[in-house]
Amino acid sequence: MFVDDADRGSVAKSLLTRGRYEKTWTAWVQATVRPGMRTLDIGANIGYYSALLATLVGPTGAVVACEPDPVNASLLRRTIAANGFRNVRVVEAAVSDRVGRATLYQDREWYGVHSLSRDNCVNPGDGQVEVATTTLDALLGEAGPIDFVKMDAQGAEASILASAGALLSQPHLIVLMELWPHGLKTLGGSVSAVTEPFRQHGFASFTQHPESGWGPIDQETIEQRGSTLGTWSSFNLVWIK
Repeated sequence: MFVDDADRGSVAKSLLTRGRYEKTWTAWVQATVRPGMRTLDIGANIGYYSALLATLVGPTGAVVACEPDPVNASLLRRTIAANGFRNVRVVEAAVSDRVGRATLYQDREWYGVHSLSRDNCVNPGDGQVEVATTTLDALLGEAGPIDFVKMDAQGAEASILASAGALLSQPHLIVLMELWPHGLKTLGGSVSAVTEPFRQHGFASFTQHPESGWGPIDQETIEQRGSTLGTWSSFNLVWIK
């Protein structure tokens, strides 16, 4: 993988110092994603999960990797080329609730936390870039039926899910997503705005519990856990139908 030495964010730091990232969730993805699956990586950053998914789905599967930041997208493309992945398509755009344009605010030090809200940057500065936006349903129309989605969009998840009715209506789908209450609020969303679309479409929710390990999680517990998190804290949810 290609990493910018100036990136002080968690993905780059973990890869450079330990050679791995999110050990527990990596193992879960490895146990879940199968050859031939069609997958989306929303908020691909430099492509850690994109590369992992490309390896797991194999030549009969596909990965659509969405990353709006030009520097991160360039590193992602280099990683794809260096590994000879022919099953990955990069979409250099922010996934949102509409197809169009938006301003992406760039963190000065943590390149994985660029956001559509400057307040979601850990180290806010003057960096910003105009980027294309797309929707999950637009991606579905281009890619066809999807089996697995990884979503980490720095607080934009509520707006993303507002234009994902066709995707969520599929009979079968697995979604791994970050839930970051502060980031959602900054962009006008909420925890319930994220969970309700899944509930309406018949998904069950799961997570890694701090004490008991992998298992289901209900709405009340999601809300309660979210309310105790600090500004920059988050946790992952899995939605399965």
